[in-house]
Amino acid sequence: MEIPEQYSDDIEKYLDDLLLFVSDDIVKSLIETHTNSARLMQRKWDDREAFAEWMHWAESTNDFSDAWKDEQIRCIAIGEICDEWPDSLKRHIRLCNSLSAPRTYRNYEAPHTKRINLKYGKVNNLGMTPKKIHECERLSTLIGNDFSHHKNLIDVGSGQGYLSRTLSRHPFDFSVLAVDSDMNNVQRSQITSDRRDVGLTTGRLDHVCAFLDRQSLERVNREWEARGDERSTLIGLHPCGDLSVEVIQAFIDGVNDYDGLVLVSCCYNKLSPYNFPLSQQVRDQIQKLPPNRFVWEYDYFGLAVHTLAHWTIDPKKYWDVARFPMFKLLCRSRLAECLRRIGRPHYSENRLGKLRDRHYKDWWTYRDGAAERLGLRPDELVDDIDDEFWKLIDWRMKVFWTAKARCGDMFESIIHLDRFLYVKERTANEPNTTVRVLPIFDIDTGSARNLALTVDRLQK
Repeated sequence: MEIPEQYSDDIEKYLDDLLLFVSDDIVKSLIETHTNSARLMQRKWDDREAFAEWMHWAESTNDFSDAWKDEQIRCIAIGEICDEWPDSLKRHIRLCNSLSAPRTYRNYEAPHTKRINLKYGKVNNLGMTPKKIHECERLSTLIGNDFSHHKNLIDVGSGQGYLSRTLSRHPFDFSVLAVDSDMNNVQRSQITSDRRDVGLTTGRLDHVCAFLDRQSLERVNREWEARGDERSTLIGLHPCGDLSVEVIQAFIDGVNDYDGLVLVSCCYNKLSPYNFPLSQQVRDQIQKLPPNRFVWEYDYFGLAVHTLAHWTIDPKKYWDVARFPMFKLLCRSRLAECLRRIGRPHYSENRLGKLRDRHYKDWWTYRDGAAERLGLRPDELVDDIDDEFWKLIDWRMKVFWTAKARCGDMFESIIHLDRFLYVKERTANEPNTTVRVLPIFDIDTGSARNLALTVDRLQK
């Protein structure tokens, strides 16, 4: 696995520093403070939180221009240290810059690499977004190049079959079994293959609907007629949450069934706590920490889905895009404060769900939509927050959320490092097995989840 250069391949030291980071007082305080917390709505910020210095700084700079504030937030997001920041914020951002696993794509391809172009020619790309086209082109190139000595692929969570169809075509010509738990996806993929891919599928493509877990994968692999007596390679493009772990463990347990694994994980917020950590090394190094310093809860997994790395590609473009979700956070925080004032502070009583983007035109439009959804009159949502304080809350929230979201890269890094070490441990007695974690997508395409775990049990 590629780790930051300063560690010189010392994975144990890198893991120690990651664990110290996620158990740091500031990071723990950031995680434990929700954006809807009443603490973020304080008139005067006290020193209960480890990041209180940041909030005092925000209060002292609240009258600065909006352009200056925008630049500060952009710098926090992309890791440019500013002299005017508090020392604790500088330290936090330096740690984020130094600890994140590399995510910039490097060309690992050989001169003879097989490629496919899904944008032009006779290939059907109906329904594929530019992001999906990029992912299928890049992932199929990786599989076609590094796993060309494999024959049978099982695409776990195949969705509408974009990757499956790509790999069954020339120049790859794999035999592919597309497996998904949603019958609608399976049927749409089958129809597309039958009607539009005639003459394009030069390998073989089969479809099956099955529940996605280890037992079901074992069954469909055994029943797949195209496989014969040969083993299969498990592949997955952004399987959600626990499914990624199910696929990894199916591969580990299926020594006689699977000869390869290519997995790009996603949706860590749907990951169960019992699926981290997996590796003994991570467990052992957690035990070396002071008691109660490391508590991995849902909020850590949820934050792992956030990444601000794509802001570095075109900062102005992505900062403009980021303003809207930040305003959403602000509206929800203000609504939470209004509900607290009328004695409805509990989340279970105020399940708002998702409002349409049009409701976020301004605070008053949002308040009207939220009140209707909650069965209230707008005037019942007591709101005496003056404009000046609203401006301060807006500025505080941006500093808080951006610095908190920067932690997501470290949480994703530790999840992947744990999985890498787990597979290495479980395949230690397999001398020909190669395990890697590498970035394969360009983040500026929107593919923020771009780290691929690849395992090859065969010698090429």
